[in-house]
Amino acid sequence: MDAHQTSQRSPEAAENAVHSLLQSDLSTALPLHISLSRSLVLQTPQRDPFLTTLTSHLRSSAVRPFRVAFTSLKWVPNFERTRWFLVLEIQKPERDELNRLLKASNDAAAIHGLPPLYAQDGFAAGGGPEDGFKEKVSSPTRMRGKLVEQRDCSDAFHISIAWSLEAPEEELRNPTTQGEVAAILEREVSKMQFLFEVVKVKIGNAVHSLSLATRNDAKERGILG
Repeated sequence: MDAHQTSQRSPEAAENAVHSLLQSDLSTALPLHISLSRSLVLQTPQRDPFLTTLTSHLRSSAVRPFRVAFTSLKWVPNFERTRWFLVLEIQKPERDELNRLLKASNDAAAIHGLPPLYAQDGFAAGGGPEDGFKEKVSSPTRMRGKLVEQRDCSDAFHISIAWSLEAPEEELRNPTTQGEVAAILEREVSKMQFLFEVVKVKIGNAVHSLSLATRNDAKERGILG
């Protein structure tokens, strides 16, 4: 059997394969991200005005770089159930930064007649989980001295770290409930924290990086300069 033959896999094996989202095919590290929605459809004339509006609303949200911790690890399907994703569920940040960024994004979308992100009938985060999301109303958040009521979508936020075309077996879908494995995973997951400093907006093939302000930046020149 030659080398070419040994590298081939059956279609069934390919479907059952788990693909990492932590490394590329060239084994380079990929950045972790929390997606705020499915893609929105922008017409060409809307692109620049939407980016300007979104930048302004993110500045007004006054969200500074923040850390997130994780609560669990589990497999979840996308809305169409065509892929399954292994995700780290996120603990609600202390200052509710994710919901504040979501509100800023939704306010910008509404101005341009676009649908809200994380709509009540489902959500996706780069092909993330869809089931079991219950939208809530959070306690009013103070933004620039004003109390603002906003939706609480904390149950939706997550980081996808792997994917597969096939659903995992039922007992594997939530590894943090499986005996000794659960104790190890729960302990290790709870130790992890990541710092988020940038909001990235992909419009067409262009990716725009909008930095969150540091405390000094916010005082001197606003969140995005």
